[in-house]
Amino acid sequence: MVRAYLAMGRGIPRPELPVSYPGGYTELRQAGVFGPVVKVDIESLYPSIMLAYNIGPARDGAGVFLTLLRVLTERRLEAKERMRSARGAEWAYWNGRQAALKRLINSFYGYLGYARANFNDYRAAAQVTQVGQDIIKQVVGWLEEAGATVIEVDTDGAYFVPPPGAGPEFDSALVEDINRRLPPGIRLAWEGRFAGMLALKAKNYILLTEDGSLVVKGSGLRSRRDERFLRQFVEEAARAFFSGGPEAAAERYRYWLGQVEAGALRPKDFGRLESVTPKTFTSPNLRRLAQAAAGKHPGERIMVYQRADGSLAPVDAYAGDEDRAYLKRRLYDMALRFRPLFKDPAEFDRLFPKPTAKPARPVPAEQLRLF
Repeated sequence: MVRAYLAMGRGIPRPELPVSYPGGYTELRQAGVFGPVVKVDIESLYPSIMLAYNIGPARDGAGVFLTLLRVLTERRLEAKERMRSARGAEWAYWNGRQAALKRLINSFYGYLGYARANFNDYRAAAQVTQVGQDIIKQVVGWLEEAGATVIEVDTDGAYFVPPPGAGPEFDSALVEDINRRLPPGIRLAWEGRFAGMLALKAKNYILLTEDGSLVVKGSGLRSRRDERFLRQFVEEAARAFFSGGPEAAAERYRYWLGQVEAGALRPKDFGRLESVTPKTFTSPNLRRLAQAAAGKHPGERIMVYQRADGSLAPVDAYAGDEDRAYLKRRLYDMALRFRPLFKDPAEFDRLFPKPTAKPARPVPAEQLRLF
């Protein structure tokens, strides 16, 4: 935009001062285990709103912003059209092109609310999000009118359970019906049907695909810094919830507790990756990591584990001294992510007891009734 204005000999405005504005509409309607589940998504919601409602920076008198957005959108649609008839390397090329254009197009909304952007416009950004909220709420209402049970809404899409017995033909008919009701330029797309979904909290869920694969979403469920055995526990517990229920998931919890208590884990199973940065050697809060990373340089990564004395050490210096109490706490903290699946918190506590110094076993339900 700046280049276009300079080429026209026009002045460049200063950025507006930052102003807070509302975000997208997100809501977890209900936690639990569901299936089958369908995902629908409004294609490029915010860019589509800006084009459909002619929303751009107020100080863009030349209309460069929306012109660029419209041209890039047309180029992406052309790339997607070419993709449909392409094969092999040609398909990969057009797919990569449309994906890159999608990222660029989606950045236009972010530009409106970027503090250092010369043509930023917080009022326009707020208008886009408000229209987006109104549209997705309309879509949710239409889904419910059709008998669907909405599980989660996230800015531009929703997961829902179709009515009992409704197959893929219901999905396509529903999407077509909603598209007839949406404003011109706004389009709802079918993103897939899943065999199951564990809805835990907003933006944290696990999907079971129809071919049996797991899709884990959410920072509370997966992080590159999590120990390997914790990631494995999450996947095993999720599969157990889908196939065998809470008791089966609790068995996987007990299994991993037993592995920790018996010292049966390999160092690479309980080690965690840490990045070495300049702060590693200067921050008082990172003293333990600095000791473990002695001899390393910023930019390198190191796998460390916590010793029984509380210090950190590289896994290649492992001496059978892992902090098992710490690892059990980590496992319990990860198990807590599944607590929203239980309507009765006491049932979770029975099946996933907080670790003690002794091997954990579930408390029999009959015993709980004595109190």
